[in-house]
Amino acid sequence: MRMSLSRVSLCLLVACAQQLAFAAPREKDVAPSVRPLPAPAEARADMARYSLKAYGNLDATNVVKGLLFTPKPVGMYALPVVVYIPGNGELGDLERQFRQKAIFERVTSAVFQEKYPCFLLALTPPADATTILGGMPGHPTGLQKALRDFVLDICRMQTKPKADLNRLYVTGFSYGGMGAYALAQHFPGTFAAAVPIAALPPLPEYFDKGHPGSWWHFHNEGDYSAHGIDTQAIDEFAKLVNGAGGDFRIGTFPAEGHDAWTKAWREDAVWDWMFSKSLKGPVRQLTKKGRSAEPVPLSLSSAVCSASVPGTDDGHGPGRVVDGLDATWYESATPFGRDDWWQVDLQTPVRGRFTFVSGDAKGGNRAKNAVVESSADGKRWTRVGSFSAKDGTCSFVTRGRIRYLRVKSTAAKPQTICLRRLKAVRDGK
Repeated sequence: MRMSLSRVSLCLLVACAQQLAFAAPREKDVAPSVRPLPAPAEARADMARYSLKAYGNLDATNVVKGLLFTPKPVGMYALPVVVYIPGNGELGDLERQFRQKAIFERVTSAVFQEKYPCFLLALTPPADATTILGGMPGHPTGLQKALRDFVLDICRMQTKPKADLNRLYVTGFSYGGMGAYALAQHFPGTFAAAVPIAALPPLPEYFDKGHPGSWWHFHNEGDYSAHGIDTQAIDEFAKLVNGAGGDFRIGTFPAEGHDAWTKAWREDAVWDWMFSKSLKGPVRQLTKKGRSAEPVPLSLSSAVCSASVPGTDDGHGPGRVVDGLDATWYESATPFGRDDWWQVDLQTPVRGRFTFVSGDAKGGNRAKNAVVESSADGKRWTRVGSFSAKDGTCSFVTRGRIRYLRVKSTAAKPQTICLRRLKAVRDGK
């Protein structure tokens, strides 16, 4: 029996209302379904150390607990919130959160808060919380909705300082990394950026073209290869996001084992990138002293790197220079002579400020006698800078658009070349 047009319209309206209820934050006049919790005896010392307070929701079916760090106010500014989801071993009881302390050590430290004043909300889903994953596109699970509601309710409770709902960020590792993907994909337009770590690749069917989002995915290459995880799905999702005007970056470490999170959260570039994101568009991170951080460097993931001398191994190849990470670098397998070079094709011509950082992660092997040349066509080259003997960096501003850069040694004797990072900030003129 055919449904009448009015019946069909009514069903569509109900379905749309349900979709909006899932995706949109609840009205401000709704009482928060969150209550303070006493600190468990086993967790008191760690909670005091990191200045954390415990909270729980009022949902008996989907029990969510959390630990909140509140920053000191910075004038009248609303401050961003980092939402953290732990791994499977940290679920259930609040005291289990401290099996992994890396993010607490980093985010609650005085040094970090001086540069990036923010809240930290560590979520603790129930121990059997398998439904943080799954749910059909547009139809999140009950636990996913409970976690989203918990986050929003906690944020709305904050007064001194206030929480900036346009700058909610979600990160997590392993189970929590997949949870970061799930929450950001099921509730598009809620999180300004997501940093999933050591997680299974995202599913393209959950991609929302209207809210492509900002993502920085991390994993250890040895971890993925050991478990037969195909990275092609990550590349395909990155193409969807970037093609729709979003920002998807991929960070990999040439390491074995599962722990990629300790290294990822140690990278200043990750936090600079994260805090530059807002649902209202790019922002400059405000420090406690009222300064604004420099613009976030461009993603150079499409750049093509080569060198006349290969890297010492796959983990230190030419392409490690443009991944934005200090934990990886190119190191020449043999010393550079005067005719040797490292080169990058930026794919798209860029005008702006460039900075090369040489040396390994510990600051050794800095370039002392080397120059940088630029070219628009790969044929005519212009010397644009040299590496400082003091700190091993080379900074310069291009007058016109360039596509190619190369580093050449000028040392009288061959020298090992280590290039850690290339930062590029586009000139908006």
